[in-house]
Parts: sequence; structure tokens; C-alpha cells
Amino acid sequence: MSWAMLPPLERVCVSQVCRDWRRVSLASPRLWTQVIFLSTPWDGRTSELWPNVRERSKWDRKTIRNVFNPSPRSNNLAFFEELLSRSGQLPLDVTVLPPERYLEIKQFSAVLGAHAHRITRLHFRYCMFNDLELLLRKSGPLPALRTLTAGFDDRDVVYDHRPHQVTGTPQLPALRQAHFGADANVWGWDWKHAGLSSIDALTIVPEHGHHIVHALSSCPNLSSLTLVMSSFSEPWRTTEAFRMLTTRVQAVCVCDMHKKADVFIFELLCHPRSADITFDCRGHAAWSAALPVPFSLIEQPIHLTVGLKDGSYELDVVDSAQRRRRVFLEKRSIGTSPPLWPFWLRTQTVSAAVVDACAWSYFITGVPASPSISDLTVVVRADPSELDAISLAQLSSLERLHIDAPSSGLRFPRGAVSNLVCGVKLRILSLTATAAFEDVEELSSLAKSLEII
Repeated sequence: MSWAMLPPLERVCVSQVCRDWRRVSLASPRLWTQVIFLSTPWDGRTSELWPNVRERSKWDRKTIRNVFNPSPRSNNLAFFEELLSRSGQLPLDVTVLPPERYLEIKQFSAVLGAHAHRITRLHFRYCMFNDLELLLRKSGPLPALRTLTAGFDDRDVVYDHRPHQVTGTPQLPALRQAHFGADANVWGWDWKHAGLSSIDALTIVPEHGHHIVHALSSCPNLSSLTLVMSSFSEPWRTTEAFRMLTTRVQAVCVCDMHKKADVFIFELLCHPRSADITFDCRGHAAWSAALPVPFSLIEQPIHLTVGLKDGSYELDVVDSAQRRRRVFLEKRSIGTSPPLWPFWLRTQTVSAAVVDACAWSYFITGVPASPSISDLTVVVRADPSELDAISLAQLSSLERLHIDAPSSGLRFPRGAVSNLVCGVKLRILSLTATAAFEDVEELSSLAKSLEII
């Protein structure tokens, strides 16, 4: 078998194999970029680590030693250490189901420490997190570690590879991001002593308001904060001092709000000093219509983007001072969600808009009688027929129209665009250069200027 034959990111279970195979294959540097270490036998919590159910059940029935069903005297830790010692020197992404006994924790920490110069991402699942601090402390300095995640599926995290701006602690000099899930009981930590004070991207699942204060106070260099509100359990009155803490963070994302009391987070963040706020309202109940409006308190005019992707609407507003507000809404519940113009935008002056053609109905419903939109981009993602449902009659101030098609190779038949702009007095009609338009010559007569960009 050649490793080059495997699909990208394919998971490979290496267990009891012949000596010749190990000698030939284990040193291949192509293999060793991601390692998943299971300190315990197979159980239901590890299903995502070995997704092929049929193959997994075949391994479960075998009596030979394997990583999911080890023999009584087998030692996964020793096997893990052997694999790393015979691998190449590429950076490592390590996912761990950590040991539970103190002696095993010390042994595992020693293995991590021996390969500390290679470990760039370290993710813990289902760990008692009073042991997590011990694991990090016993492993010694981790000079290459940039990202630490714990307690949830790390595939949900977007990893930022921009240069680190702040020098970390001697133990974690390169640490840039930390993401702690609901199972990560990290609130009893001394975060600064643990080396987290220098991070600039953080995800937490707070249970109380003081958890947010603890995180903001312990991490003064944060530029990005994600608050997952699924476990929040108490109403909380915001203070001006706390509001000042949040203004130090450039970008804040709030998601999984699950009850009406969570509206305080809108009131906390919706003020002019907030630079970049994202509210993920997917899954909200009908009470979301009573939420404060996050697009208020920003300067006029604004640039609006309305997108529809993977069953979710994305509303993106950028004002003249480059402050950003974003909202995510579920398509399936859009009928009971707050409307765009009467609720989210209200009195905002929209000078330019970018709208997915398939999101046009949501965008145009409730538009003011005399909208101020002079610049409009319509994005056609899949099929030119998406333009058939669009009418520009209500946009009386429109001067420039751009037709965009991110997927190259789309062919717009004769009349697809001309029917759209018929009766509209445009100063500029702009067409994407990535698509073909069969009636370009006719389109040039429909506006004072025709651009192909």
C-alpha cells in the first residue's frame, strides 16, 4: 500500500501489524501529521474517531490486540510512544482521550514532552479538566503549540494562521488560540499561571456571568471571543465596567442562546464601541422577535450583504466606520423569524447591497417605499434561472447593478439579464468575467456604461 493512494485526511488505524510493514511504513513523513490517542478501550464516546461502523465492528470481534480492544496487559501509551518515535518530523495535530489515573497522566505527559517541538495543535475530549492543567504542567514547555482545544468537536473551530502578535509564557510561547467546551471545567484555573494570558482567540461555554468576566480579565490580549450560551443558567445585569472589558475585543461571536433571559448579551454588546459582532440566531424560538436590534448604534450609511448557504441566511452589515454586525438565521424558520427591513434594519440607510439571488425574496420583503440603495450586486451561485424571481421595480434609487457568479463557467441565455433590467434606468451595468452572456451586445444599450469585470 502507498500512503499517496489514501484520500486526504483519511483516518488510518495502526495496531498489531507485521514487523516488515512497520519497518517500511512507520517512518513515512506523509503519514504523521495527525495523531489520535485513545487511552481507554473502545466506547460509544469515540464513534467519531472511527466512523466506519462495519469496519469497526469487525475489529471489535477480533481477539488480537488493537487500539479499540486492547488485551489486558497491552499499553496504548507505549504503542503511542513507539509510533511517534519512529515517525517523521512534521508538525503534529494531536487529539487525546486522556488517561484518568494519576500515574498514567504523568507517563502520557512525558511522551508529549518528548515531542513538544512538533506539537502545534492539542485537542482533549471528555477529560476531567482538573487533570488538563496537570497534563500541561507535567509535559513541560510546548514551544510549537499554537492551538489548545478541549471538551467539544474541534472540527467546528476555524483555525487562524496569522502571525502571533504577543509573546506567550515560557511554557507556551506560541499559544494563540484556546477553545473550551461545556465539559471543560476550567473556571477554577489560574489562567495566567497556566499560560493562557497571551492568547488572542478564545471560545468558552459560560454558565454564569462571572465566567465571562474571568475570561476577559485573564486574557487581556483577546482579539476574538466566541460565547456559546447553551449552558448559561442565570439572568445577569451588565455593568459599565464589564462593558468596557468587551470593547477591548475586536470580534465577538454569540451562539446557542436558548432562553429569553439571554437577551442581556445583546444589550451588553450592542453599543457603538463594539467593532465586530456576530449573533448566531439559528435554532431560536419565537421569542427572538423581541430581541434588541443589533444593527442599531452604527454610523450611516451602511453596506448590506444577504446570503443564503447550507440552509442558513447570513445578514452582514458594515458601516462607514468599518464596524461590522452579522446575524445567522435558519431558512426553515425564516417565516417566524424577525423580518429584515422592519426589524433588523428599521431606520438604517443602506447605500449598497450584495444579495444572493436565491435570497431575494427575504431581502425585498418589507423594503421601504423609497430605498436608498444605489449600488446592487446580485450573486448567482448555481443556475442563471435564479434571476427569474428577481424584480428591481422597488429599487427606485438604483444606479449601478453588478451580476456576479462565483462558479466559473455559468452561461446566461439571451434575455436572462435584459429581462431583469428592462425598464430600469441604470448608469452602470456590470457583468462578471467568469460567466458567459449570450446577449452582451444588446445589454450595452440598457445602461450608459457596460463593464465586464
